[in-house]
Amino acid sequence: AATRPITAQDFVYAVKRFPDPNAQVSAITYYNALFDGFKEYADEFAKVPTGDLAAVKNFIDTHQISGRKALDDKTLQLTLTRPASDVLDILTLNFVTPLPEEVVSKYFADSLEFRKNYASSGPYFIESLDPGKQLTLAKV
Repeated sequence: AATRPITAQDFVYAVKRFPDPNAQVSAITYYNALFDGFKEYADEFAKVPTGDLAAVKNFIDTHQISGRKALDDKTLQLTLTRPASDVLDILTLNFVTPLPEEVVSKYFADSLEFRKNYASSGPYFIESLDPGKQLTLAKV
Protein backbone atom coordinates (compact mmCIF):
# COMPACT_ATOMS: atom_id res chain seq x y z
CA ALA A 1 0.00 0.00 0.00
CA ALA A 2 1.27 3.45 -0.89
CA THR A 3 1.73 5.96 1.87
CA ARG A 4 1.64 9.72 1.93
CA PRO A 5 0.82 12.38 4.52
CA ILE A 6 -2.80 13.38 5.11
CA THR A 7 -3.44 16.85 3.66
CA ALA A 8 -6.09 19.51 4.13
CA GLN A 9 -7.39 18.61 0.66
CA ASP A 10 -8.22 15.11 1.96
CA PHE A 11 -10.61 16.74 4.46
CA VAL A 12 -12.19 18.85 1.71
CA TYR A 13 -12.56 15.82 -0.56
CA ALA A 14 -14.22 13.70 2.16
CA VAL A 15 -16.87 16.34 2.77
CA LYS A 16 -17.40 16.77 -0.98
CA ARG A 17 -18.19 13.02 -1.15
CA PHE A 18 -20.43 13.10 1.91
CA PRO A 19 -23.75 14.08 0.20
CA ASP A 20 -23.30 11.58 -2.68
CA PRO A 21 -26.84 10.46 -3.61
CA ASN A 22 -25.54 6.87 -3.84
CA ALA A 23 -24.68 6.87 -0.12
CA GLN A 24 -28.01 7.95 1.45
CA VAL A 25 -26.47 9.86 4.35
CA SER A 26 -28.58 10.74 7.36
CA ALA A 27 -26.56 13.36 9.25
CA ILE A 28 -26.65 15.89 6.45
CA THR A 29 -29.03 18.37 8.13
CA TYR A 30 -26.34 19.62 10.51
CA TYR A 31 -23.88 20.20 7.65
CA ASN A 32 -26.57 21.97 5.61
CA ALA A 33 -27.15 24.40 8.47
CA LEU A 34 -23.56 24.89 9.61
CA PHE A 35 -21.16 25.05 6.66
CA ASP A 36 -21.38 27.91 4.20
CA GLY A 37 -22.32 26.68 0.72
CA PHE A 38 -22.87 23.06 1.77
CA LYS A 39 -26.66 22.98 1.27
CA GLU A 40 -26.36 24.41 -2.24
CA TYR A 41 -23.63 21.87 -3.07
CA ALA A 42 -25.66 18.96 -1.61
CA ASP A 43 -28.83 20.06 -3.43
CA GLU A 44 -26.96 20.06 -6.75
CA PHE A 45 -25.28 16.71 -5.96
CA ALA A 46 -28.73 15.19 -5.37
CA LYS A 47 -29.45 15.73 -9.09
CA VAL A 48 -26.57 13.45 -10.15
CA PRO A 49 -27.89 10.10 -11.43
CA THR A 50 -27.32 7.25 -8.99
CA GLY A 51 -25.32 4.23 -10.13
CA ASP A 52 -22.98 6.33 -12.30
CA LEU A 53 -19.52 6.56 -10.70
CA ALA A 54 -18.17 8.71 -13.54
CA ALA A 55 -20.98 11.24 -12.97
CA VAL A 56 -20.16 11.34 -9.24
CA LYS A 57 -16.46 11.93 -9.95
CA ASN A 58 -17.28 14.63 -12.51
CA PHE A 59 -19.59 16.42 -10.06
CA ILE A 60 -17.00 16.37 -7.26
CA ASP A 61 -14.26 17.55 -9.65
CA THR A 62 -16.33 20.45 -11.01
CA HIS A 63 -18.13 21.75 -7.89
CA GLN A 64 -16.85 23.39 -4.72
CA ILE A 65 -18.21 24.01 -1.24
CA SER A 66 -17.56 27.67 -0.53
CA GLY A 67 -17.18 27.12 3.22
CA ARG A 68 -14.39 24.51 3.01
CA LYS A 69 -11.05 25.22 1.43
CA ALA A 70 -7.57 23.76 1.60
CA LEU A 71 -5.31 26.81 1.69
CA ASP A 72 -2.24 24.57 1.57
CA ASP A 73 -1.40 20.99 2.61
CA LYS A 74 -1.69 21.78 6.32
CA THR A 75 -4.34 24.51 6.46
CA LEU A 76 -8.08 23.83 6.29
CA GLN A 77 -10.31 26.90 6.20
CA LEU A 78 -13.92 26.51 7.36
CA THR A 79 -16.58 29.18 6.95
CA LEU A 80 -19.57 28.65 9.22
CA THR A 81 -23.06 30.10 8.91
CA ARG A 82 -23.21 30.63 12.68
CA PRO A 83 -21.08 30.11 15.79
CA ALA A 84 -20.71 26.42 16.66
CA SER A 85 -18.77 25.31 19.71
CA ASP A 86 -19.08 21.65 18.66
CA VAL A 87 -17.49 22.06 15.21
CA LEU A 88 -14.33 20.15 16.16
CA ASP A 89 -16.43 17.24 17.39
CA ILE A 90 -18.40 17.25 14.14
CA LEU A 91 -15.17 17.06 12.15
CA THR A 92 -14.21 13.81 13.91
CA LEU A 93 -17.28 11.86 12.76
CA ASN A 94 -16.45 8.87 10.57
CA PHE A 95 -18.39 10.01 7.51
CA VAL A 96 -16.15 13.06 7.05
CA THR A 97 -12.75 11.66 8.00
CA PRO A 98 -10.02 12.64 5.53
CA LEU A 99 -9.94 10.47 2.41
CA PRO A 100 -7.30 10.14 -0.31
CA GLU A 101 -9.09 10.84 -3.58
CA GLU A 102 -6.68 8.66 -5.57
CA VAL A 103 -7.86 5.60 -3.62
CA VAL A 104 -11.52 6.11 -2.76
CA SER A 105 -12.71 7.77 -5.99
CA LYS A 106 -12.68 4.27 -7.54
CA TYR A 107 -15.65 3.21 -5.38
CA PHE A 108 -19.14 4.41 -4.54
CA ALA A 109 -19.26 6.04 -1.10
CA ASP A 110 -19.82 3.51 1.67
CA SER A 111 -20.15 0.60 -0.79
CA LEU A 112 -18.84 -2.87 0.01
CA GLU A 113 -15.92 -2.26 -2.37
CA PHE A 114 -15.17 1.01 -0.57
CA ARG A 115 -15.23 -0.77 2.81
CA LYS A 116 -12.95 -3.54 1.57
CA ASN A 117 -10.45 -0.96 0.27
CA TYR A 118 -10.75 1.59 3.04
CA ALA A 119 -7.74 3.88 3.24
CA SER A 120 -6.19 3.96 6.70
CA SER A 121 -4.17 6.65 8.42
CA GLY A 122 -3.37 4.52 11.42
CA PRO A 123 -1.04 1.62 12.21
CA TYR A 124 -3.45 -0.95 10.73
CA PHE A 125 -5.21 -1.57 7.43
CA ILE A 126 -8.15 -3.79 6.50
CA GLU A 127 -6.73 -7.08 5.33
CA SER A 128 -10.14 -8.66 4.70
CA LEU A 129 -13.81 -7.99 5.35
CA ASP A 130 -16.68 -10.45 5.48
CA PRO A 131 -19.63 -8.13 6.28
CA GLY A 132 -21.41 -8.98 9.48
CA LYS A 133 -18.99 -11.81 10.25
CA GLN A 134 -15.33 -10.86 10.33
CA LEU A 135 -13.00 -7.92 9.95
CA THR A 136 -9.31 -8.72 9.79
CA LEU A 137 -6.80 -5.95 10.39
CA ALA A 138 -3.08 -6.16 9.68
CA LYS A 139 -0.27 -4.00 10.95
CA VAL A 140 1.21 -1.60 8.39
